[in-house]
Amino acid sequence: MEKPKDENEFDARGMVGSPACILPSTLIQKNPEMTEILNAKIGEKVLSHDGKFHSIKKIFRPKYDNDLIKIYNPWGTVTATKDHLIYAIQVPRTKSFYLQTKYKKKIQPTWVHAGDLKCGDMVLYPIPKIIKPLPEIVLPTFPKRKFDFKSRTLPKHLPINEEVLELFGYFVAEGHTRTSGGEVGFTFSINEKAYVENVCRLIKKYFGLDASVRERPVNNRIDIGVYNIYLAQLFRLWFGDSAKFKKVPEFVLFLAPEIQRGFIRGLWRGDGYFSGRRSQPRAGFTSISETLIHQLKWLLIRQHIIPSIYREDEKTINGVGHQKSYRMHIGDMASLERLASILDLSFLKSKNKRHAEEVWHDENYIYLPIRHTENTLFNGRLFNFEVSDTHTYATDAFLVHNCGDMMEMWMRVEVRDQVLGIREERITDLKWKTFGCASAIAATSMYSVMLTENGGMTLNNALKVRPQDVMKRLGGLPNRKIHCSVLADKAFQKTANDYFRKTGQNNRIVIEGARVIDPRLNITDKDIEEAVLEGAQTLEEVQKKLKVGVGASQELITEIEQLIRFYAEKYYG
Repeated sequence: MEKPKDENEFDARGMVGSPACILPSTLIQKNPEMTEILNAKIGEKVLSHDGKFHSIKKIFRPKYDNDLIKIYNPWGTVTATKDHLIYAIQVPRTKSFYLQTKYKKKIQPTWVHAGDLKCGDMVLYPIPKIIKPLPEIVLPTFPKRKFDFKSRTLPKHLPINEEVLELFGYFVAEGHTRTSGGEVGFTFSINEKAYVENVCRLIKKYFGLDASVRERPVNNRIDIGVYNIYLAQLFRLWFGDSAKFKKVPEFVLFLAPEIQRGFIRGLWRGDGYFSGRRSQPRAGFTSISETLIHQLKWLLIRQHIIPSIYREDEKTINGVGHQKSYRMHIGDMASLERLASILDLSFLKSKNKRHAEEVWHDENYIYLPIRHTENTLFNGRLFNFEVSDTHTYATDAFLVHNCGDMMEMWMRVEVRDQVLGIREERITDLKWKTFGCASAIAATSMYSVMLTENGGMTLNNALKVRPQDVMKRLGGLPNRKIHCSVLADKAFQKTANDYFRKTGQNNRIVIEGARVIDPRLNITDKDIEEAVLEGAQTLEEVQKKLKVGVGASQELITEIEQLIRFYAEKYYG
């Protein structure tokens, strides 16, 4: 159920839940680069489940000392608290059912606690949907170098099309710059003369520059050189200044997928491979630039091509040092067919061999299998944040919710005076919004029905409804999901307490497992904690929400301020 359009139409509101979190080193998809979550800032935008970017509203940095769960899939590893919600498909463990993807595709994904996920379950990643058309781009200007009489001025405008992006791809794969000498260079294998001719043609067509070509048979290579200081500076600006820092320009990432095919073609021809005649066809790409690998993944999934990503640590083989590198493999048959189409290759999968379909996509998501899970101990600060509107964000591996099981509830009460002067408060409407798993949604939905059916329960009777009553109406819940039925009960208690405060019935406020801070209003330390979680971090902001300590002694004010500082430090660092 969605949040009501006008909260003022309701008499009370309550919220329960606690933030679930992930390791500070977890990579998240910002706009447009990957970064560790610990570096995220309020106001920055992250990729969400709708394939668009949304702003970070709050950041949580709670202290934690307990077990975490590590979840591995073909794109990476995420380590999270076990109550963190992940968008996933829980695959039944019957062997024959587990192996057949056509049955998996019929299961609707839901928000699942990280601790409930197992090897073989499927996690989802959103396909980026933003497109920013760019027919042409205005080229930046660079200062003229003294005594450089050879470099020609570049055109003021560069058309952005599939051909130009193919040239960009060739450069990112095989290009380099020497700004000291003002040269742009490409290096190809001696067998790649067609690519050499194409690069020379494109440089002449779009930049008006002539390229020199030098074959080196002894070294089994062909070198292309273009002397132009302006082109060298432009390519360094757009594509990085060395192999380790190669990147895709931001404007390329948001072009239409049809145009981006050109970049993939040039890049893959330069540094990738496609082996279609082996018993297990495969394509691959390797780079020492982590940024480039993540950006290439972005471009590929917009083409519905699903890769696997592996990291090779720095090592020495036969006395030769190798830098840390990133390998991308594509073995999914449908993905190979799409990549072959981009590369203008003829590829038909064998009709005589059965190829398992482990990954798939629809219009909105990529579906990836969990390879492995394991528990790990952690003592330190975890990270999480609240995302505006959607409340979800993408890590490098899959989609997660920005919190654990959270629930907001709104209640409308009709007050009637009975004949004998007895005040009757009857619930006429109950709205709720939960960020929880399927069991939490089902339990809350039933709870709402029970409290509002047949004209609505009285408030006194509603407070007597227990989680066991909800489970009975549902026909039961698995033992590990019983806590989901408690969420609605806690949310309703908070909502009822809010109603009692607003109507001056402080004596009816129910306090469970909390210390009363302001006895006049029955405000507890838990109330102050929740106010801080909702964003209040000063005495004035907390008082605006709770009226706690208004007109109270300085001793009580000091205690309230200490609690605010404690919870702010606990959750925000």
